[in-house]
Amino acid sequence: MQLFYNIISSLLNDLTKTFSSSVLLADNDNHARSSSRYEQPVSEVPRSDSELLQKVLKGAGPYPMVLLPPSGGYRLDGGDENAWNQMEEPGSHMLGVLHLTQKDSNLLEIDRNATLYRRHFYKKEHYNFIMNDTNIGPIVMSVKYENMNDKHHLRIIIRRKHSIVSDLIPLAFETEPLQALRIAKTLCDDITTDKFFAVLFPKAPELIMAFDEHVLVNKMKFGIIYQKRGQTTEEEMFGNEMHSPAMEEFLQLLGDKVELKGFSGFRGGLDTLDGLTGNRSLYTKFEDVEIMFHVSTLLPYSRTDPQQLQRKRHIGNDVVAIVFQDENTPFMPSMIASHFLHTFVVVQAVDPLTPNTRYRVSVTFREDVPFFGPSLPSPPVLKKSEDFRRFLLSKLVNAEIASLKAKKFASLERRTRDSLLQALHDTLFERTIDFCGFSVPSGNNKSEIIGATSGFFDSVRKALSGRNRSHSVESNIAHTTPKRSSSRASNSSLTGTITGDTTPSTLRAQSSQILDGTSSASPVNCQVKFGKRTSSNPETPISNSSTPPSLQPTMCESDSSSMNSLELERPVAPEDSDTGMESMSSADAPLLSSNSLHAPYSHLFYENEKVQSIEDIQVLDSVTDADLEISKLKIDKLNLLKEISACQIEMKRLKANEIKLSTELSIIRQDNKRLSAALASYQNGHDSIV
Repeated sequence: MQLFYNIISSLLNDLTKTFSSSVLLADNDNHARSSSRYEQPVSEVPRSDSELLQKVLKGAGPYPMVLLPPSGGYRLDGGDENAWNQMEEPGSHMLGVLHLTQKDSNLLEIDRNATLYRRHFYKKEHYNFIMNDTNIGPIVMSVKYENMNDKHHLRIIIRRKHSIVSDLIPLAFETEPLQALRIAKTLCDDITTDKFFAVLFPKAPELIMAFDEHVLVNKMKFGIIYQKRGQTTEEEMFGNEMHSPAMEEFLQLLGDKVELKGFSGFRGGLDTLDGLTGNRSLYTKFEDVEIMFHVSTLLPYSRTDPQQLQRKRHIGNDVVAIVFQDENTPFMPSMIASHFLHTFVVVQAVDPLTPNTRYRVSVTFREDVPFFGPSLPSPPVLKKSEDFRRFLLSKLVNAEIASLKAKKFASLERRTRDSLLQALHDTLFERTIDFCGFSVPSGNNKSEIIGATSGFFDSVRKALSGRNRSHSVESNIAHTTPKRSSSRASNSSLTGTITGDTTPSTLRAQSSQILDGTSSASPVNCQVKFGKRTSSNPETPISNSSTPPSLQPTMCESDSSSMNSLELERPVAPEDSDTGMESMSSADAPLLSSNSLHAPYSHLFYENEKVQSIEDIQVLDSVTDADLEISKLKIDKLNLLKEISACQIEMKRLKANEIKLSTELSIIRQDNKRLSAALASYQNGHDSIV
C-alpha cells in the first residue's frame, strides 16, 4: 500500500512540474520563439544580457539566431523556430518560398498619399484652397472633378497637422450646390471654418507637390556588422579587422563595391575626398532608391582603439543594420548600444561558397516599431538568388520607413511637418496676393483677408457643375446678372476673383486696391487694369469700349484649354523630386461681383498699380524657385541638427567613459602605490632579518 502511495505521489509531482513549465512557456511566448529550449526556472533566469548569452553558448547547439533581451524592448518578426532548427538535421534541405510576383515598387511600403497629388492632380484641372481653422490650424485642400464610368466623383486631398487624408467621393446630386465646408467635412468632420481662400498663382502645384513628397526618401544608408561564432559584445564584432569569404559572397550579391574617392553617387556620410572613411564601400540602387552600406570591415580599423569608434560612429547612427553570421551563433540586439539603431536583420550563411548556398533570415526590432513587409517565409531559409536580393533590399527599405514611425523619430517628423505645412500655407497666401496684384493694408492680418473670401467657393461650385466654357465676351456680359440662379446656369472653368460677405464701403475704407464682394446686386465699384494678354486666342477682344470703366471691369475670353494652357518646365534642383507647373489658366479674366461669378483664371491688376509684364511674372517665378530652395535648405538644416544631436549624445557617452576610465586609473594607481609600499616594506623587513 505504501509503495502504491509513493508511485501516485511521484506521478502527481511530475504532472505539476509539467503544468508549471507549460504556463511559463505560454507567458513568455514571444521570447520562447527565440530561446524556448533555454528556458530556466525563475530562480535561475540570468540577470543580464551577457549572462543569458554565456548560458546559451554553454549549451549544445543549434542556437537561436536572435535572443530577445531579458529586460524587454524588442520583438521578433514572425518565423518558425522549429522549422529553422530542422535545417541543422542531416539531410534536411527545407527552403522557404518567396512569392515576389509584384514589381519592386509594390514591395516598398511608401506612403501612397505622398504621391497622390503627382499621380492624380498635377497638370490636370483641379482647384487648391487654403484655410486657417482655429481648432486644427492651417489646412491646404485640393479638389478635382473626375468622371469614372459615366459617374461624377470628387477626388479630395486635405493636408492638416500630423496627417494627409484623401478620398474619392461620388456626386449623387450634381445639381446640388457644392459647399466647401460640406466637402471638407466628408473627410475631416472636426473642421469648423467656412472661410476658404483660392490659390491662384501658377507655381502653387510645385510647392504643394514638394510638401507632399518631402516624406519620400530616395537615399538610404544601412549598416552591415560581421559577427563571428561566439562573439557576444559590440567590441568583439566591431573589432573584426576583415570579413570571411562567406561574407564576401554575400556582399557581392547585395551590391557593388565602389571606390569612395571621387564617387559621385550617394555617399551616406562617407568621405569621398581624402579617404578618411576607408577606400571602398558597398553601394547599390534599388527601385530608384540609392543605398550606401556602412560595412564594418570596410571602415577604418584602429589597433589602438578597442571600441573602434571610427566604425561605430557610422553604423551607430544608422537606423537599420544587417548582422551577418558565418556560423550558428546567437545575436542579442542590446549588444550594440545606439540611440538610432531600431531594426536588425540577422543573416546566417548555410553551405556558403557552394552551388547550394542558402541564407537564414531573422528580423528583430524595437517594440514601438510597427510590423513591416515583405513577410518572412516559413522556414525563413532562402536560396541565394536575385529574388532573395529583392526580398532583402525591400525588407531593409521598409524597415527604415517603419522605424522612422517609432516615438523617437515620429515626434521630430511631426514637428518638421507642422512647420512645413504652416510655411506652405503662408507662402500660398502671400504668392496669391502678389500674383493677383492685391495690396494688403498693414493693419490687416491673414485671417481677416481670408475671412473676406468665404463666398469664393461659389465659383468652384459653378465650375464643377458646368463643364462647358464661355466663348465670347458678349455672352459673358449678357448672362451676368445679380441673381445666383443665372450665375449657376452660366458655365465657366473658374473665377479669378476673391469675394466675401463684407460690404464694398468697408473694404474701400481699408484700401482702394482690395477687391470687394457684395451680398446683393451691387455692382463692383472699382476699376480694373490688365497686363499683357497671354491667351492663345488672339481674336478675342481685350475690353468692351461701351462698358463704363467706373462700373464694369475689363473683360476677356479664355480659350477652351484655360485650365491647361500654362505649363512651365520643372525646376532643376539637386536631390529634389522633379516638379512641374500645374495646368492653370494663363488668360486674363473678368472681375465680377460675388453674385455673378462667371470667369476663368486671370492675371488681375488693379488701379494705382503698375501693369505687370511677363518679366514681372518671371521674377515671381524666380522668387518661388528660391522659396523651394529655402524649403529644401530647411529640411537639410533639420537633418544636420539631428546629426549634431547624435554627435552630442555620443560625446556625452565618451566623456562618461573617460571619467569612468580616469576613476579606474586613479584607483589602479593607488593600488599600485599601496602594493609598492607593501613590497618595499616586505623587502626592508626581509633585509633586516638577514
